Amino acid sequence: MQNQKLKPSQVEVDPSDYRRSHGKMPRGRGSWAFCKVPPSRADYLDHVIWESGSYAEAKKAAQQKAAALGVEVLYACS
Repeated sequence: MQNQKLKPSQVEVDPSDYRRSHGKMPRGRGSWAFCKVPPSRADYLDHVIWESGSYAEAKKAAQQKAAALGVEVLYACS
């Protein structure tokens, strides 16, 4: 998206790694990690956005931060 501001609603959140790791979709309250790169990368911890609260609240906050950084895809990690 060159020369256009990314909206939080345009940031996709991929829960597949979370689902594969935990055997279920992310939900509930807690601390949530959203990776700006695939979590399979060795340096993924350098690219984590941490949020707390319900999954929905944390996802929304992470999408806002990612949009401001120009990141189009986040990966739910924990």
